[in-house]
Amino acid sequence: MLISTLLYGGPGVGKTALASSAFWDFRTREPVEGRNGRLLLIGREENDALGIPDENIVRFPLPQDNPIDFAYEFETYLRALNSTKGKEAGVTDIVIDGFTELCYDFTYAYRESLNPRDTFEVYREWQRAFIRFMQLLHPKSLNANVIGTARVAELRSGSTTSRGAAVKGDPEWMDEFKYYPSMEGWARHNMGHYFNMVLYLEQDVRSAIRNGKPTKVPTHVAHLLGGGDYWTKNIFSHLWGEQPATVENAVWGDIEEVIEKATAVEEIEKVSKGGR
Repeated sequence: MLISTLLYGGPGVGKTALASSAFWDFRTREPVEGRNGRLLLIGREENDALGIPDENIVRFPLPQDNPIDFAYEFETYLRALNSTKGKEAGVTDIVIDGFTELCYDFTYAYRESLNPRDTFEVYREWQRAFIRFMQLLHPKSLNANVIGTARVAELRSGSTTSRGAAVKGDPEWMDEFKYYPSMEGWARHNMGHYFNMVLYLEQDVRSAIRNGKPTKVPTHVAHLLGGGDYWTKNIFSHLWGEQPATVENAVWGDIEEVIEKATAVEEIEKVSKGGR
């Protein structure tokens, strides 16, 4: 099953580890059998601790002389992945680390490189660029899973400046949530439409026995369904049944297994109806 998934949360919650575990087992330092992935690192994003080989990593740093070139190179690479030759490479999983950095780097680089007339020009161009990028990151066109990461943001309420100017907040549909993926401009309210799944990641603490003594150990929690202050999206939620709403210390195979079990009910019903 080919899907697009966005993982978001605070620093150190395991976003990159979970995303890249689709093709790289960071615990054993070995590739996942049958998978061939690419980790696209935007700007300063990096995670050497995972031990991912250089041949699986593509970097898009900001050139000092003309920072906006990174965005052109990123789009060129995505177009190459969509080409016939690109598909022949057999890439199964494409990880973009991360979308928040892509947003902030683009708006910064556009100002630095092109000296725009006003702020509106920056965000108009960011909207155009974001839409182009997302059209090129279609799982079925790429024949690969698309997994992105993003930082977490809090709901932005409307306010009034000291000069009496109104500052518009987030739309009403977001009022029931406190946390959601961090982006700028148009993408802030629309990026969720481009993903099948949006999962919230956080770090928690659990009790465990170490050397015969009780102790507190950190655990990474992936929220697959809504129900808290965080916003999630799950196109399979109507099929979820008894499947868990959260998974602790997950690798990508665990997420796929939960989805496959949830959707297996629908597949059985289809076969049953077809056999009548």
